[in-house]
Amino acid sequence: MRKINNLDISLIRTFVTIVNNKGYAQASQILNLTESAVSHQMKRLEEQIGALLFQRKGRIKELTPIGEVFLGYASQILALNDELYNRVADLSQVNEIVHFGLPEYFADHILHKLLSEFSKIFPNIDFRTRVKGNYSLWKDIENESLDFAIVIGNNNARYSNTLSMEQLVWVGDKVNVDHDTPLPLISFEAPCPFRNAMIEVLNKNNIIWNITYTARNLSDMRAALKANLGVSALPKMVADIPLLINTKHDLPNLPELEVRLLFPQQTTTKTIHKLSDIIFYLW
Repeated sequence: MRKINNLDISLIRTFVTIVNNKGYAQASQILNLTESAVSHQMKRLEEQIGALLFQRKGRIKELTPIGEVFLGYASQILALNDELYNRVADLSQVNEIVHFGLPEYFADHILHKLLSEFSKIFPNIDFRTRVKGNYSLWKDIENESLDFAIVIGNNNARYSNTLSMEQLVWVGDKVNVDHDTPLPLISFEAPCPFRNAMIEVLNKNNIIWNITYTARNLSDMRAALKANLGVSALPKMVADIPLLINTKHDLPNLPELEVRLLFPQQTTTKTIHKLSDIIFYLW
């Protein structure tokens, strides 16, 4: 039975580098070795296989017939070696877990874009998203159960950056706005920045109002609006255009609300910093 010998992968890499770069001098620069070291490695490889790989023709060293055959296998061995190494490195890399939160009314607008970009740039990150109410997100940041979150309002936040100022608009579907009777309002459950802004504006303008429906989420809100249960306030960027109330109803202008990127502490990881940059870019 023929004895099986194990070839040195580093010697095979040197051999392929010599052939691909047409000489010992160029290979020595790429491998950061002296030419004598490269020459010594080739002698060792030839001893391992028991055959010459190069033959001299004048000042040029060319592959022998065995060297030509060896080159084909050597290239495949290196390719498989590198593929295996990279594959194992990817699998063994510890996935970083990132917890991110945002209000549901912004989820349709931005979440799919964020997830797409995040997965391209950080394929090994376990990205966990919480879509919930604004007040709950603030609480999660305070409890440090989120790494960062998109929130509405300032609330004297120490570690945050302004994303944008979003205009609130009145929304409703075929609602008869009669200033002689209380204005029917559809609102999210308190505490809610939209609810607060809406009520504050109406009170300042001495407009009588009455909450006729309290929505649990955005889908619930849209259903109530389409059922003509009242009017409400939403950021213009997420409001359904058919539901926008015409200015002829003479309702007072609603304010802009600050949208911020909020962090539980001042210092963040490089990953969180990069993800934050992506949010600012896509917003």
